[in-house]
Amino acid sequence: MVAIDHGRHLGLGFAGPTSYGIPADDATVNALLLDTARYSEKFGAPLTAAELIEVETRLKLQRGLGKLDALLAAIPDKTAGNYIDHQRGGRLTVLLAGARDRRQERLIRDAVPMPERLEIRYVERSSREIESSRAAAADAVERIKADTGVAISSIRVDPPTNRVVIAVDALTPAKEALLRTRLGGSYAFEQKTDAKPEQDKRHALIVQGSSKEVL
Repeated sequence: MVAIDHGRHLGLGFAGPTSYGIPADDATVNALLLDTARYSEKFGAPLTAAELIEVETRLKLQRGLGKLDALLAAIPDKTAGNYIDHQRGGRLTVLLAGARDRRQERLIRDAVPMPERLEIRYVERSSREIESSRAAAADAVERIKADTGVAISSIRVDPPTNRVVIAVDALTPAKEALLRTRLGGSYAFEQKTDAKPEQDKRHALIVQGSSKEVL
């Protein structure tokens, strides 16, 4: 059975042994089938034939990006990341930095297995510039904490927004202003949370419990 976890990610479900987290005894299974809300929450809802085709199409797109990866690796000052946006119908978004480059756009279109699902978007900074900003923030974490008491819990790159995102313990406007003064650059700040982060709807297609990301 193929299942979809509503609003979070697409996945392939299993019918069978308890090693996959599905109860094998008839009484439990029958009870779950009668309680559709609980079943859907625990295992997802069955896909229609059309939805199954869409899942398989997205997997095919995801698995066919080797040529694109090689192309983008050769232009580190131009590329700014890529991802499959599952919130927008499984579109492949490729980010380029700087002025429009029609020749590069043609090469990218030739490198992807489904150009009809491709969207090329231009952003301000390349992956190399973003990584430089991330590294600068990472190098300053201990110094900032020693000088100001502000604790940075994590630093990540978010390609869709073309920014480095910094999570801060007990974030306040004053702390954010202080960090902007100390770090400079274009950073985004968020409150640290101890909760397990929700799977980003844009990036990952979950296949048999394994997250494969295109970033």
